[in-house]
Amino acid sequence: MFLRDLQYFCAAARVENIARAAESLGASQPTVSKAISRLERQLGVRLFERLARGVRLSPAGTAFLRYANGANNLLRDAAAEMREFRQNQAGVIRIGVGVGITETLLEDAIERASNKHPSLRFEIRGGMADTLLDSLDAALIDLVITGVAAQPRSGLRWKTLYTDRQVFAAPREHSLVRARTVSIAQLASSRLILPAPGTVTRAWADALFIAEGIQPPLPFIESHASAREIPLAVRFGCVVLLPESVFQTSAFGPKLSRLNVPDHWDMARPISVVTRATRFTNHMETILEALTESTTR
Repeated sequence: MFLRDLQYFCAAARVENIARAAESLGASQPTVSKAISRLERQLGVRLFERLARGVRLSPAGTAFLRYANGANNLLRDAAAEMREFRQNQAGVIRIGVGVGITETLLEDAIERASNKHPSLRFEIRGGMADTLLDSLDAALIDLVITGVAAQPRSGLRWKTLYTDRQVFAAPREHSLVRARTVSIAQLASSRLILPAPGTVTRAWADALFIAEGIQPPLPFIESHASAREIPLAVRFGCVVLLPESVFQTSAFGPKLSRLNVPDHWDMARPISVVTRATRFTNHMETILEALTESTTR
């Protein structure tokens, strides 16, 4: 059984089309077809059902895919680690940080990890959760810190660090700060700073308005970076939706007040660290321990 055959099989299973799988891997369609036929002969089962416009995994193929993905992940991780040795980067930890993650979490974790291993170096990449998880899956980064709930992705391991609630806040002189309970209509008529479309928290905020029969308003500012939202809210007198951890740790936090909102507006995100199940070096263990310690201090 050849590892290349497994790669062709996984690609065909992912896109459900032999030609597109071949194109994605820079191979010819006959090469991929022969590889899949070779696997089927070796295993003695049909891995795919052939359809008019593609292929679909058979029950046996679905079962085999779990093992094939595991083998591919191991191979990618081995290649990534050897590349690091070639580039003299064996002590580099590459971290992806999702939207709405407080900066102090990463700062504390890096400080703890580097105190234990002063030779460690770090690369930080920000972005949307799906993009970061794809990079993790492709072995381009080593771990992701995200507020997205665990997804059924093969080969990834999720660990919840803490739960982070979302809060509405405004500058202390804002009229809504004095409101006994802020209504959705009052919120809709305010100048708002909201997370960018496509984020979990933006979908939740839009759903609040829709549930009350109100078209979600266009915010004054849409933001991918929670750390910048508080000074912008202070400067422009906006109501801002942000994670409680960011509200509590920002240097601008004292200039804002949390709004009194209805209890049913409550929304909490699990903040998790995601790693590949097949890649767990001593340096990875160090940063994971540091992240855990930073959230339990």
